Amino acid sequence: MTTSLFHAALAIIGIAAIIAIAEGLRRYFGAQPEFARKIAHIGGGHIILIAWWFEIPVWLAITTTALVTIGVILSLTRLKILVSGDGTKRTNLGFFYYALSHVILISVLWPLGGEVFAVLGILIMAWGDGLAGFVGYYLGRHRYNIRGATKSFEGSATMFLVSTALSVIVLAPFYGLATVILPAVAIGTIATLFEAISRNGEDNLTVSLATAFVAYLLLGI
Repeated sequence: MTTSLFHAALAIIGIAAIIAIAEGLRRYFGAQPEFARKIAHIGGGHIILIAWWFEIPVWLAITTTALVTIGVILSLTRLKILVSGDGTKRTNLGFFYYALSHVILISVLWPLGGEVFAVLGILIMAWGDGLAGFVGYYLGRHRYNIRGATKSFEGSATMFLVSTALSVIVLAPFYGLATVILPAVAIGTIATLFEAISRNGEDNLTVSLATAFVAYLLLGI
């Protein structure tokens, strides 16, 4: 138990450090809030690796996620961390969905022995969605609108490529490269579709859940 608590503390310290770095770049080096949020978004997704590698119990992983989420949202509202002129609502929703995706995937897939699929879903949400948003925000020239949210084809292409590549990297050591190629393309396609139709931070939930469960259905059963 003491070891598990130590590993959970490492996860809390890790996410705090990532957010502190992102906020430091915003406050002291002039980084735009959107850029700082993407750093926190991508970096925070790696915390689930601690839970996986050190086999943190489900209940402790969920409790840690809840405590981190409460702390982050309070920091956003009280200290205005990672907040720009668009206010805290979108950011708060995004962090709530971010945490909820962890809770659902850990609760459902951990007991089934599907930790690798939960990790994949979170990493795709962190890297795929994070880089897609970055590319779309700074480099997107060909835009489209779905459900009132503006996306770009450049961002969507980034989402597909990153999600597909991550699927191969994460799953190939367990199932073999030849076995995971087609599922990886399917997972990348699903990730891209859900990112395209999501708004107000919903993709932090929809992308991670859709990709993790599709991967589990294709390879884990």
